[in-house]
Amino acid sequence: MQNLGVYTALKEKLVFASDVRQTLAYVASGNAQAGFVYQTDALISKDVKVSQSVPENLHSPIGYYAGIVKDSTHKAKTREFLQYMTSKKGQEVLAKYGFKPVD
Repeated sequence: MQNLGVYTALKEKLVFASDVRQTLAYVASGNAQAGFVYQTDALISKDVKVSQSVPENLHSPIGYYAGIVKDSTHKAKTREFLQYMTSKKGQEVLAKYGFKPVD
């Protein structure tokens, strides 16, 4: 909103939620006319619809990272899961839910 120059005009009307679930609940219940959440969260909500997306050039990149904890007792299973996530099938599943492919 700051990059678009509309934050100052809207700030008195903004209600801040504690997390994405609360934001989605405000919108779904009609207690808020709109909400800002990650697209991936909005897409899995059956009670709201995405009416606008913020263009990528107006915000910092959003990244989700995965790794194996050094002292994990489940390294083999974690490695197997990470391999699936980066496989063609795993990437298709992630894309279905609005995530971009891993580079």
